[in-house]
Amino acid sequence: MKLKKVFFIVIAITIIPLLLFAKDLYKLCGYSVLTVTKIQTNDLIQRDLDSRFLKINISGFVGLKSKQIEYICAEKADCLNSWKTLDSSVNWIAYNGIIDATVGRNILWISSKSENFKPPLVHEPIVFDIGEIFIVAGQSNACGYDKKFYASKEGKVKYGFYGNRNIVWKECIDPYKENWGGAVWPQLGDSLSKKMNAPIGFINLAKPGSNIGQWIKDSNYLNEVIDCIKMLGKNKCRAILWHQGESDQNTSPDLYRTTLKESIDYCNKKIGAQIPWLVSCASYHNGWFSEKIAVSQRSLWDERIVYPGPNSDSLGNEFRYDRTHFNEKGTHELAKMWQKCIENAFLKTNNYK
Repeated sequence: MKLKKVFFIVIAITIIPLLLFAKDLYKLCGYSVLTVTKIQTNDLIQRDLDSRFLKINISGFVGLKSKQIEYICAEKADCLNSWKTLDSSVNWIAYNGIIDATVGRNILWISSKSENFKPPLVHEPIVFDIGEIFIVAGQSNACGYDKKFYASKEGKVKYGFYGNRNIVWKECIDPYKENWGGAVWPQLGDSLSKKMNAPIGFINLAKPGSNIGQWIKDSNYLNEVIDCIKMLGKNKCRAILWHQGESDQNTSPDLYRTTLKESIDYCNKKIGAQIPWLVSCASYHNGWFSEKIAVSQRSLWDERIVYPGPNSDSLGNEFRYDRTHFNEKGTHELAKMWQKCIENAFLKTNNYK
């Protein structure tokens, strides 16, 4: 009986995977397969600086009998009569092509056509946005530690979550992570989406309590930023927003400046692009700030290594509930300061559209 039982188990382990494979192979040999890679619903893609149009590479897999792949990319669902060719020479079971999309909300339909099958096979619509992506780095005030939570009111702002070499976009609602608090990013996102006329996204990679020594080149924290940006596609992101320094009041200002500059250079080298950094003047901790650290941060502004970020050291105890972390008043004020800095960096140029 035991041998008979083992025999049937072995047969089941062997046959079931073969049947599943045969089922998938049958689909591939036929017409009922149409997958889409490189883009998924809720994705946010970084726009070009000087154009409201963007070309996006799309690929996927189809059945062997598929002969042509077509697409529609539109802002609304009432334009389904204007199919365009994506790939007219499907390579075996794979297709690849370029779609035209615009800044804002996009709905993408993809269809597979064959001479022997009608109507065409249509993939479920993929809804995605093209806009502005910002990477947040630093420590707890970048994470958000206000006791009040915030959420985007405009519906055009998203939080991106990076992990396992993937980015998932969700509604911009605090807290970003468990045990974090309210942050400036929902308020900032709402105001920026109006000013920049585009959806806004924040991927928050800040680490509570971290000091500059934990952001050195080839550190886990900085490598996470690099790996995340590499996953964002050809345009990467608009900028890295840096708010850190509260844990470095006893750090040598020369060491702080040298470390941050080396980290920025290392980051850009590994990414293969010059990603702008906006660096805050931030060192306020337990009711006082370090002028030496502030000077080292501002020196990077003066040398045009980075764009100026907010001078959050100017927000004293009135704007903080524990003489370090921002209260509701401080969060509102810091959001305004970030907006002004981003406008100065990117919106006061003639080529921004």
